[in-house]
Amino acid sequence: MHMKATISGKQLGTMLTIPANEWQNLGNALRLRIITRTRMQNVDADGMPFHAYSEGYAKAKAKHGGLMSGGRVNLTGTAAGPKMLDNIAVQVQATINPRLTLHFATAGKAQIALYHMGEGRVDREFFALSEDDVDYSVTYLKGRLRLTSGL
Repeated sequence: MHMKATISGKQLGTMLTIPANEWQNLGNALRLRIITRTRMQNVDADGMPFHAYSEGYAKAKAKHGGLMSGGRVNLTGTAAGPKMLDNIAVQVQATINPRLTLHFATAGKAQIALYHMGEGRVDREFFALSEDDVDYSVTYLKGRLRLTSGL
């Protein structure tokens, strides 16, 4: 399941006493979850394995030394993969209207990600929050609310 979640609203902002560094910690954790799932587990946000490289593309990548991890698709090729995944950035606005955004730090890397996620020939939807990621976020924020409220 892919979604965009936004937490906003003046009332919510005044009720949540979660400091900016905790929002940053959550963002960093979500970023790491996306990277780990993509690089290590070779699956998309729904837990589905990535479609294999086409035979011709796999041969071309192997010839130039760009096929890693035994040929499994994990978006870690030498040309774009690590740089693209490492380019995921976290932006926090934890004022009256709390907001946490994950995005790509450069337009070029965002374009590569967009290609992988639906504008290319094969979709590999890695840059999304899974249901587990959402559950993780809720649990994390509930824990921080308990800490700040003294419960």
